[in-house]
Amino acid sequence: MNNDSQSIDSQNNDSQNASEQFAQSQHKSNHSSVERSSNKNSSTEETLTKILQQVLKQQKDDKPSWASKFVRQVVMFFVYVFLLIPVGFVIFAVIIIQIFSYIVSSFNPFEEGTSVVADVNVPNHTALIKITDPIVNSSDTASAEVINSAIREAFSNNNATGLILYIDSPGGSPTQASLIYDTIVSERENRSGFPVIAVIGDVGTSGAYYIASSADQIYANKYSLVGSIGVIWNNFDVSELMSDLGIKRRTHTAGLYKGIGDPTKAETDFESHFIDSLLDRVHLSFIEDVKKGRGSRIKADENAEDIIFSGLFWDGVTARELGLIDEFGDVTYVANNVIIAPEIIDYLPEDELTSIFRNIGVQILSPEKLYTYFMPKPLLLPQ
Repeated sequence: MNNDSQSIDSQNNDSQNASEQFAQSQHKSNHSSVERSSNKNSSTEETLTKILQQVLKQQKDDKPSWASKFVRQVVMFFVYVFLLIPVGFVIFAVIIIQIFSYIVSSFNPFEEGTSVVADVNVPNHTALIKITDPIVNSSDTASAEVINSAIREAFSNNNATGLILYIDSPGGSPTQASLIYDTIVSERENRSGFPVIAVIGDVGTSGAYYIASSADQIYANKYSLVGSIGVIWNNFDVSELMSDLGIKRRTHTAGLYKGIGDPTKAETDFESHFIDSLLDRVHLSFIEDVKKGRGSRIKADENAEDIIFSGLFWDGVTARELGLIDEFGDVTYVANNVIIAPEIIDYLPEDELTSIFRNIGVQILSPEKLYTYFMPKPLLLPQ
């Protein structure tokens, strides 16, 4: 019995010892896990700290020096300058050029008794006068006042053997063209034997051809555009548009037909007939002057005349067949082989500034020129 009791106590003691050992083992295991976790966290923090330190060091190393900052600011300055300043400069330059052109155009270089160019005293030379702009009163280079002054200068100069009118213009005002035509005819009567040859460049139409017809002969290129002998009146009728928009215009006139041609009102049959008859009279006068200048060289067939004076224009080959031009040739050819005076002197030289701008495709426009180019005008020969 006692033995059995001792055996049970011994088993209990063994179980208790086993439990205590297990508990101690578990405690050691948990403690070891906590230490490992703590060590792991510490290691992670150290790693992050090192990475952060490396990033800060890299940023510090990458921080630009004062020299690099200065260079960057200089580069940005020039970027702004080359992007913004040119726009303002172009606007300013255009304004200055317009003002300068207007001031220069206010002076008349053709004072009585003075030469247009300094070297007109060269003996046996060919005088050259260029008409290369629309022929209008406000033009600095192609108005009757400017052209006629140069024409008179050439005819009065005994050193000039002949005159070439170089024409590269679509036409312009019939009044200005008529004044130039009359001056050439008059000067030719005063100085016989002084040849006047017209040379057409790309275009010699309408009022420009009107002037060319006053010459002794007309030369052109086979691809030149020649003719357009007619008259045109440009206008718009916006009366219906204004009515649709509910807009009314109040116009007060003294004279029944003072408002003729007003685009804001419908044109009456009488007004239309009156304008047509006016254009017809101008056209007939144009035709008469061309016939006087060209004479029998104009193709005499009546049907051909109807076509020639219809306002159509032709290439140089057809123009020669119709008698509108005489031969093919340029300024140099005419000076060498027709006038026989190879030395060519320009009696209307462009000023240096205008020449530079024309060479780069820019034309200087005075305020009057701007008005001429953009405002429609009646009774203009077709351009």
